[in-house]
Amino acid sequence: MKFEIGREVFRKRVEMVFPVIPTRTNFPVLQNILLEVDQKKISFLATDLDVSIQTTLAFPEEEKDITATKLIIRGREFLEILKELTEPTITLETEDNLLKMQAGKGEYSFSLLDPQEFPELPQLPKETDFYFPASLLSRLFSTTAFAISKETGRPAISGILWEIREKETRMVATDGHRLALIKKEGDFGKIKKIQIIIPPKVFNVLPFSAEEKIKVSLNSALVGFVGEDYWVISRVIEGPYPDYEKVLPTGYPFALVCPKEDLIQTLSRTLVFAPSTSKIVIFNLTTPDCSLEVSSELGVGKEVVKGHYKGEKMKIAFNGTSLQEILRHIESEEVELGFTSPSQACVIKPVAEEERKEKLFLIMPMRME
Repeated sequence: MKFEIGREVFRKRVEMVFPVIPTRTNFPVLQNILLEVDQKKISFLATDLDVSIQTTLAFPEEEKDITATKLIIRGREFLEILKELTEPTITLETEDNLLKMQAGKGEYSFSLLDPQEFPELPQLPKETDFYFPASLLSRLFSTTAFAISKETGRPAISGILWEIREKETRMVATDGHRLALIKKEGDFGKIKKIQIIIPPKVFNVLPFSAEEKIKVSLNSALVGFVGEDYWVISRVIEGPYPDYEKVLPTGYPFALVCPKEDLIQTLSRTLVFAPSTSKIVIFNLTTPDCSLEVSSELGVGKEVVKGHYKGEKMKIAFNGTSLQEILRHIESEEVELGFTSPSQACVIKPVAEEERKEKLFLIMPMRME
Protein backbone atom coordinates (compact mmCIF):
# COMPACT_ATOMS: atom_id res chain seq x y z
CA MET A 1 0.00 0.00 0.00
CA LYS A 2 1.25 3.46 -0.89
CA PHE A 3 -0.47 6.84 -1.19
CA GLU A 4 0.14 10.58 -0.92
CA ILE A 5 -2.09 12.86 1.16
CA GLY A 6 -2.17 16.47 2.38
CA ARG A 7 -0.36 16.70 5.70
CA GLU A 8 -2.68 19.26 7.25
CA VAL A 9 -5.98 17.48 6.58
CA PHE A 10 -4.42 14.18 7.68
CA ARG A 11 -3.11 15.75 10.91
CA LYS A 12 -6.54 17.21 11.74
CA ARG A 13 -8.15 13.77 11.52
CA VAL A 14 -5.51 12.26 13.82
CA GLU A 15 -6.01 15.18 16.26
CA MET A 16 -9.75 14.58 16.24
CA VAL A 17 -9.53 10.97 17.45
CA PHE A 18 -6.48 11.41 19.68
CA PRO A 19 -8.32 12.75 22.81
CA VAL A 20 -10.14 9.41 23.15
CA ILE A 21 -6.84 7.53 23.58
CA PRO A 22 -6.28 6.78 27.30
CA THR A 23 -3.06 8.07 28.87
CA ARG A 24 -2.94 5.08 31.19
CA THR A 25 -4.40 1.67 30.50
CA ASN A 26 -3.92 -2.01 31.24
CA PHE A 27 -4.42 -2.62 27.50
CA PRO A 28 -1.55 -0.97 25.58
CA VAL A 29 -3.28 -1.56 22.24
CA LEU A 30 -5.78 1.17 23.21
CA GLN A 31 -3.00 3.76 22.91
CA ASN A 32 -3.01 3.19 19.18
CA ILE A 33 -5.09 4.45 16.28
CA LEU A 34 -6.61 2.04 13.81
CA LEU A 35 -6.39 3.16 10.17
CA GLU A 36 -8.67 1.53 7.64
CA VAL A 37 -7.65 2.43 4.09
CA ASP A 38 -9.48 1.61 0.86
CA GLN A 39 -9.57 3.12 -2.62
CA LYS A 40 -11.90 5.96 -1.64
CA LYS A 41 -11.05 6.99 1.91
CA ILE A 42 -9.06 6.64 5.13
CA SER A 43 -10.92 5.91 8.36
CA PHE A 44 -9.35 6.84 11.71
CA LEU A 45 -10.61 4.95 14.79
CA ALA A 46 -9.76 5.18 18.50
CA THR A 47 -11.35 3.87 21.70
CA ASP A 48 -10.84 3.63 25.46
CA LEU A 49 -13.57 0.93 25.61
CA ASP A 50 -16.06 3.44 27.02
CA VAL A 51 -15.91 6.08 24.28
CA SER A 52 -15.15 5.25 20.64
CA ILE A 53 -14.70 7.57 17.68
CA GLN A 54 -14.33 7.26 13.94
CA THR A 55 -13.73 9.95 11.36
CA THR A 56 -13.08 9.59 7.63
CA LEU A 57 -10.96 11.44 5.10
CA ALA A 58 -11.84 10.99 1.43
CA PHE A 59 -9.08 10.87 -1.18
CA PRO A 60 -9.26 13.72 -3.72
CA GLU A 61 -9.39 11.01 -6.39
CA GLU A 62 -9.99 7.29 -6.12
CA GLU A 63 -6.74 5.42 -5.39
CA LYS A 64 -7.24 2.40 -7.65
CA ASP A 65 -3.92 0.79 -6.71
CA ILE A 66 -4.82 0.46 -3.03
CA THR A 67 -5.96 -2.83 -1.57
CA ALA A 68 -8.19 -2.44 1.49
CA THR A 69 -5.83 -2.42 4.49
CA LYS A 70 -6.01 -2.08 8.27
CA LEU A 71 -3.08 -0.60 10.22
CA ILE A 72 -2.47 0.04 13.91
CA ILE A 73 -0.18 3.01 14.63
CA ARG A 74 1.04 4.59 17.87
CA GLY A 75 -1.19 7.60 18.43
CA ARG A 76 0.99 9.98 20.44
CA GLU A 77 4.25 9.50 18.55
CA PHE A 78 2.56 9.64 15.15
CA LEU A 79 0.78 12.90 16.02
CA GLU A 80 3.95 14.48 17.45
CA ILE A 81 5.78 13.99 14.16
CA LEU A 82 2.83 15.27 12.11
CA LYS A 83 2.76 18.46 14.19
CA GLU A 84 6.46 19.14 13.60
CA LEU A 85 6.42 18.57 9.83
CA THR A 86 6.18 21.57 7.50
CA GLU A 87 5.86 19.90 4.08
CA PRO A 88 2.41 20.23 2.48
CA THR A 89 2.11 16.53 1.65
CA ILE A 90 3.19 13.22 3.12
CA THR A 91 3.56 9.79 1.58
CA LEU A 92 2.58 6.68 3.53
CA GLU A 93 3.73 3.24 2.52
CA THR A 94 3.62 -0.19 4.16
CA GLU A 95 6.62 -2.47 3.90
CA ASP A 96 6.90 -5.75 5.79
CA ASN A 97 5.75 -4.87 9.34
CA LEU A 98 6.46 -1.14 9.04
CA LEU A 99 4.56 1.98 8.09
CA LYS A 100 6.91 4.43 6.39
CA MET A 101 6.08 8.11 6.26
CA GLN A 102 8.03 10.38 3.89
CA ALA A 103 7.88 14.15 4.09
CA GLY A 104 10.41 16.11 2.04
CA LYS A 105 13.82 14.69 2.88
CA GLY A 106 12.62 12.98 6.05
CA GLU A 107 11.59 9.36 6.38
CA TYR A 108 10.02 7.90 9.53
CA SER A 109 9.20 4.26 10.12
CA PHE A 110 6.64 2.99 12.63
CA SER A 111 6.38 -0.59 13.80
CA LEU A 112 2.93 -2.01 13.16
CA LEU A 113 0.88 -4.27 15.40
CA ASP A 114 -1.48 -6.96 14.19
CA PRO A 115 -4.79 -5.15 13.47
CA GLN A 116 -6.62 -8.16 14.90
CA GLU A 117 -5.44 -7.01 18.34
CA PHE A 118 -7.55 -3.86 18.14
CA PRO A 119 -10.85 -4.31 19.99
CA GLU A 120 -14.06 -4.58 18.04
CA LEU A 121 -15.91 -1.27 18.24
CA PRO A 122 -19.60 -1.01 19.14
CA GLN A 123 -22.31 -0.47 16.56
CA LEU A 124 -24.51 2.61 16.63
CA PRO A 125 -27.59 2.03 18.79
CA LYS A 126 -30.87 2.06 16.84
CA GLU A 127 -33.58 2.06 19.50
CA THR A 128 -34.12 5.85 19.39
CA ASP A 129 -32.71 8.46 17.03
CA PHE A 130 -33.31 12.14 16.41
CA TYR A 131 -31.53 15.29 15.24
CA PHE A 132 -30.41 18.00 17.66
CA PRO A 133 -28.90 21.48 17.01
CA ALA A 134 -25.11 21.20 17.29
CA SER A 135 -24.60 24.75 18.56
CA LEU A 136 -27.19 24.26 21.31
CA LEU A 137 -25.63 20.98 22.42
CA SER A 138 -22.26 22.75 22.62
CA ARG A 139 -23.75 25.60 24.66
CA LEU A 140 -25.46 23.25 27.10
CA PHE A 141 -22.21 21.42 27.77
CA SER A 142 -19.92 24.46 27.96
CA THR A 143 -22.21 26.11 30.52
CA THR A 144 -22.32 23.15 32.90
CA ALA A 145 -19.18 21.01 32.39
CA PHE A 146 -17.08 22.83 35.00
CA ALA A 147 -19.33 21.49 37.78
CA ILE A 148 -18.89 17.79 36.90
CA SER A 149 -17.47 15.80 39.79
CA LYS A 150 -13.87 14.60 39.53
CA GLU A 151 -14.52 11.84 42.10
CA THR A 152 -14.44 8.37 40.60
CA GLY A 153 -16.27 6.88 43.58
CA ARG A 154 -19.58 8.43 42.54
CA PRO A 155 -20.02 7.45 38.87
CA ALA A 156 -23.35 9.19 38.28
CA ILE A 157 -22.07 12.69 39.08
CA SER A 158 -18.84 12.08 37.17
CA GLY A 159 -21.04 12.42 34.09
CA ILE A 160 -23.39 15.08 32.83
CA LEU A 161 -27.17 14.69 32.89
CA TRP A 162 -28.92 15.45 29.61
CA GLU A 163 -32.69 15.64 29.58
CA ILE A 164 -35.19 16.26 26.84
CA ARG A 165 -38.73 16.95 27.89
CA GLU A 166 -41.68 18.08 25.84
CA LYS A 167 -40.71 21.53 24.49
CA GLU A 168 -37.60 21.78 26.71
CA THR A 169 -34.06 20.41 27.01
CA ARG A 170 -31.83 20.57 30.10
CA MET A 171 -28.27 19.80 31.06
CA VAL A 172 -27.17 19.47 34.68
CA ALA A 173 -23.82 18.91 36.39
CA THR A 174 -22.91 18.77 40.08
CA ASP A 175 -20.00 17.75 42.27
CA GLY A 176 -22.04 17.85 45.49
CA HIS A 177 -20.70 21.30 46.42
CA ARG A 178 -22.04 23.27 43.47
CA LEU A 179 -24.58 22.73 40.72
CA ALA A 180 -24.97 24.13 37.21
CA LEU A 181 -28.27 23.97 35.32
CA ILE A 182 -29.15 25.29 31.89
CA LYS A 183 -32.46 24.78 30.14
CA LYS A 184 -33.73 25.82 26.74
CA GLU A 185 -37.24 25.78 25.35
CA GLY A 186 -37.76 24.48 21.83
CA ASP A 187 -39.34 21.89 19.60
CA PHE A 188 -37.16 18.78 19.58
CA GLY A 189 -39.29 16.69 17.29
CA LYS A 190 -40.90 13.42 18.28
CA ILE A 191 -38.83 13.10 21.47
CA LYS A 192 -41.02 13.52 24.54
CA LYS A 193 -38.76 12.33 27.35
CA ILE A 194 -35.09 11.35 27.53
CA GLN A 195 -32.80 11.27 30.56
CA ILE A 196 -29.25 9.95 30.15
CA ILE A 197 -25.93 10.44 31.94
CA ILE A 198 -23.06 10.94 29.48
CA PRO A 199 -19.29 10.91 30.15
CA PRO A 200 -17.89 14.42 29.55
CA LYS A 201 -15.19 12.98 27.27
CA VAL A 202 -17.85 12.57 24.58
CA PHE A 203 -18.49 16.30 24.31
CA ASN A 204 -14.79 17.10 24.38
CA VAL A 205 -14.25 15.25 21.10
CA LEU A 206 -17.40 16.23 19.21
CA PRO A 207 -16.65 18.75 16.40
CA PHE A 208 -19.67 20.93 17.15
CA SER A 209 -18.94 23.44 14.39
CA ALA A 210 -19.12 20.86 11.62
CA GLU A 211 -22.89 20.56 11.21
CA GLU A 212 -26.04 22.51 11.96
CA LYS A 213 -27.59 19.39 13.50
CA ILE A 214 -26.12 16.20 14.94
CA LYS A 215 -27.89 12.87 14.68
CA VAL A 216 -28.28 11.31 18.11
CA SER A 217 -28.86 7.56 18.44
CA LEU A 218 -29.34 5.79 21.76
CA ASN A 219 -30.57 2.85 23.72
CA SER A 220 -30.40 1.93 27.40
CA ALA A 221 -26.65 1.24 27.25
CA LEU A 222 -25.16 3.40 24.48
CA VAL A 223 -25.44 6.85 22.95
CA GLY A 224 -24.06 7.80 19.56
CA PHE A 225 -23.52 11.13 17.80
CA VAL A 226 -23.24 11.08 14.02
CA GLY A 227 -22.00 13.85 11.72
CA GLU A 228 -21.18 14.05 8.04
CA ASP A 229 -17.79 12.33 8.31
CA TYR A 230 -17.60 11.04 11.88
CA TRP A 231 -19.37 9.21 14.66
CA VAL A 232 -18.83 9.02 18.42
CA ILE A 233 -20.30 6.17 20.47
CA SER A 234 -20.23 6.02 24.26
CA ARG A 235 -21.50 3.90 27.08
CA VAL A 236 -24.02 5.80 29.15
CA ILE A 237 -23.30 6.00 32.88
CA GLU A 238 -25.64 4.01 35.06
CA GLY A 239 -27.80 6.09 37.36
CA PRO A 240 -29.72 7.14 39.13
CA TYR A 241 -28.62 10.74 38.96
CA PRO A 242 -29.29 12.74 42.16
CA ASP A 243 -32.75 14.31 42.23
CA TYR A 244 -31.44 17.82 41.62
CA GLU A 245 -34.93 19.34 41.44
CA LYS A 246 -35.36 18.72 45.17
CA VAL A 247 -32.51 21.13 45.96
CA LEU A 248 -33.62 23.87 43.55
CA PRO A 249 -34.97 26.71 45.67
CA THR A 250 -38.40 28.14 45.05
CA GLY A 251 -37.20 31.50 46.38
CA TYR A 252 -34.80 33.24 48.73
CA PRO A 253 -35.41 36.14 51.13
CA PHE A 254 -32.10 38.02 50.78
CA ALA A 255 -30.17 39.04 47.64
CA LEU A 256 -27.00 40.77 46.52
CA VAL A 257 -27.02 42.29 43.03
CA CYS A 258 -23.67 43.42 41.67
CA PRO A 259 -21.65 43.82 38.47
CA LYS A 260 -20.28 40.41 37.52
CA GLU A 261 -16.81 41.51 36.42
CA ASP A 262 -16.33 43.67 39.51
CA LEU A 263 -17.15 40.72 41.75
CA ILE A 264 -14.75 38.44 39.84
CA GLN A 265 -11.95 41.00 40.16
CA THR A 266 -12.65 41.62 43.85
CA LEU A 267 -12.44 37.88 44.45
CA SER A 268 -9.16 37.71 42.54
CA ARG A 269 -7.59 40.41 44.70
CA THR A 270 -8.77 39.03 48.03
CA LEU A 271 -7.96 35.42 47.14
CA VAL A 272 -4.28 36.36 47.25
CA PHE A 273 -4.64 36.03 51.04
CA ALA A 274 -6.75 32.87 51.01
CA PRO A 275 -5.54 29.56 52.48
CA SER A 276 -4.13 27.48 49.64
CA THR A 277 -6.32 24.46 50.35
CA SER A 278 -9.73 25.89 51.25
CA LYS A 279 -9.69 29.17 49.26
CA ILE A 280 -12.29 30.35 51.77
CA VAL A 281 -13.77 33.83 51.32
CA ILE A 282 -16.18 35.35 53.87
CA PHE A 283 -19.05 37.54 52.66
CA ASN A 284 -20.05 40.17 55.25
CA LEU A 285 -23.61 41.03 54.18
CA THR A 286 -25.00 44.26 55.60
CA THR A 287 -27.64 46.55 54.12
CA PRO A 288 -26.93 48.08 51.66
CA ASP A 289 -23.28 46.98 51.33
CA CYS A 290 -21.37 43.76 51.16
CA SER A 291 -17.67 43.23 51.82
CA LEU A 292 -15.30 40.31 51.34
CA GLU A 293 -12.79 39.23 53.93
CA VAL A 294 -9.97 36.73 53.52
CA SER A 295 -7.24 35.86 55.98
CA SER A 296 -4.38 33.38 56.33
CA GLU A 297 -0.80 33.33 57.55
CA LEU A 298 -0.04 35.65 54.61
CA GLY A 299 -2.20 38.44 55.99
CA VAL A 300 -5.71 39.85 55.63
CA GLY A 301 -7.59 41.15 52.60
CA LYS A 302 -10.80 43.17 52.88
CA GLU A 303 -12.76 44.93 50.17
CA VAL A 304 -16.25 46.35 49.71
CA VAL A 305 -18.17 44.82 46.80
CA LYS A 306 -19.78 47.15 44.30
CA GLY A 307 -23.50 46.47 44.29
CA HIS A 308 -26.53 46.46 46.55
CA TYR A 309 -27.51 43.98 49.26
CA LYS A 310 -31.05 43.69 50.56
CA GLY A 311 -31.69 41.52 53.57
CA GLU A 312 -30.68 40.67 57.10
CA LYS A 313 -27.12 41.02 58.33
CA MET A 314 -25.27 37.79 57.67
CA LYS A 315 -21.83 36.22 57.35
CA ILE A 316 -21.41 33.38 54.88
CA ALA A 317 -18.30 31.74 53.45
CA PHE A 318 -17.58 30.14 50.08
CA ASN A 319 -14.71 28.65 48.14
CA GLY A 320 -13.75 31.78 46.21
CA THR A 321 -12.25 29.92 43.26
CA SER A 322 -15.38 27.81 42.80
CA LEU A 323 -17.52 30.92 42.94
CA GLN A 324 -15.38 32.59 40.28
CA GLU A 325 -15.84 29.60 37.99
CA ILE A 326 -19.60 29.96 38.24
CA LEU A 327 -19.50 33.69 37.55
CA ARG A 328 -17.38 33.16 34.42
CA HIS A 329 -20.16 31.03 32.93
CA ILE A 330 -22.63 33.90 33.13
CA GLU A 331 -22.88 36.36 30.25
CA SER A 332 -25.07 38.97 31.95
CA GLU A 333 -23.29 42.15 33.10
CA GLU A 334 -24.96 41.85 36.51
CA VAL A 335 -25.52 38.83 38.72
CA GLU A 336 -27.81 38.12 41.64
CA LEU A 337 -26.69 36.04 44.61
CA GLY A 338 -29.63 34.76 46.62
CA PHE A 339 -29.26 33.82 50.30
CA THR A 340 -31.43 32.05 52.85
CA SER A 341 -29.04 31.36 55.73
CA PRO A 342 -25.27 30.83 56.33
CA SER A 343 -25.78 27.06 56.12
CA GLN A 344 -27.94 26.82 53.01
CA ALA A 345 -26.95 26.89 49.33
CA CYS A 346 -26.49 30.24 47.62
CA VAL A 347 -28.37 30.70 44.34
CA ILE A 348 -26.55 32.53 41.55
CA LYS A 349 -28.49 33.85 38.57
CA PRO A 350 -27.91 36.25 35.69
CA VAL A 351 -29.85 39.49 35.97
CA ALA A 352 -30.41 39.81 32.19
CA GLU A 353 -33.96 38.55 31.60
CA GLU A 354 -33.38 36.07 28.73
CA GLU A 355 -30.34 34.42 30.30
CA ARG A 356 -32.07 34.39 33.70
CA LYS A 357 -34.76 32.10 32.30
CA GLU A 358 -32.13 29.60 31.17
CA LYS A 359 -29.35 29.44 33.77
CA LEU A 360 -29.20 28.70 37.47
CA PHE A 361 -26.21 27.87 39.67
CA LEU A 362 -25.92 26.74 43.29
CA ILE A 363 -22.91 26.78 45.59
CA MET A 364 -22.79 25.37 49.11
CA PRO A 365 -21.32 27.53 51.89
CA MET A 366 -18.20 26.54 53.80
CA ARG A 367 -17.86 26.24 57.55
CA MET A 368 -16.20 29.27 59.13
CA GLU A 369 -13.57 28.45 61.72
